[in-house]
Amino acid sequence: MTALIAESIGQLRIAIDPSGSRIDELAFRSANEIIDRGDSLIIVDAAGCFEPARVTHSARIGAIDPALLLKKLRVLPARSAAELEDIILHQLEFTCDRLGTQHVLITDPLSGLYDPTLSTRDAARMLGRIKSMLETFAMNGFEIVLVCRRDESEH
Repeated sequence: MTALIAESIGQLRIAIDPSGSRIDELAFRSANEIIDRGDSLIIVDAAGCFEPARVTHSARIGAIDPALLLKKLRVLPARSAAELEDIILHQLEFTCDRLGTQHVLITDPLSGLYDPTLSTRDAARMLGRIKSMLETFAMNGFEIVLVCRRDESEH
């Protein structure tokens, strides 16, 4: 029984952009690594990295293969903290089942939580619910990568 449990455990990893400003490059590289292995990928795009114009530009410079991208990728844009929470809590599992993957990449998940119209208490609660759900997904075999910006405010 222990072997079955061990086989179902995925990973929740954090990739931090060392420059703090080129999160899109790190996101494209991370997506390419997963797609190049032949896996499909769900992207929860809170940073706007996978907007059509950026994807087209990256395809032109050779950063990604657009034909493979269309077959293997599904982008769920999250333009606010509330959308990010809704996608992760209510849409992600269904979308993964539909695409037949357990690979998820989330770009800049913390940025929406810094919205000045969102109280600190509400942001903390949202973050707690999101974190809890991502941990549950990882325990159920999902491979999740969070691509984050480095906070340069302390330097």
